[in-house]
Amino acid sequence: MKGSLYPPVTVLYRRTQANYRQDGHTQRVVIQGTVSSLKASILHDDRKPLYHWLQAQDRYIKLELEIITTKHWRELRWADRIRKLRFFSPFVILLYCLFIKGGIFDGRAGWFYAFQRMLAEMLLSLYLLQKDIGSSQEQ
Repeated sequence: MKGSLYPPVTVLYRRTQANYRQDGHTQRVVIQGTVSSLKASILHDDRKPLYHWLQAQDRYIKLELEIITTKHWRELRWADRIRKLRFFSPFVILLYCLFIKGGIFDGRAGWFYAFQRMLAEMLLSLYLLQKDIGSSQEQ
């Protein structure tokens, strides 16, 4: 899909030349040596049932929450700075997925993805607000 937020990732490498580092809710591979771009695309089908996606988002959000609430503003990526504002990120991400990334041209799949990303940002905003008001209601 055109509207996907997935960043480019290294997928073909020698394991003996690679190490991993934690980056929020995912791991990034760090390669010792030369890295080149593929000239062809790789199709990545990550579809899963909605309930499974929701459960995964809850786990991911808690890891992202740690980064957003512990790092200083200057250390945050631009996306995390927007997230820290709480109220804007769900709407920014919806518009970004649809219009900047071109998801509107992916039909229903593009809209579905954009709404998923918006919902994930809303959940993150709710966790941030819960932390702000000092609620100890962990679920």
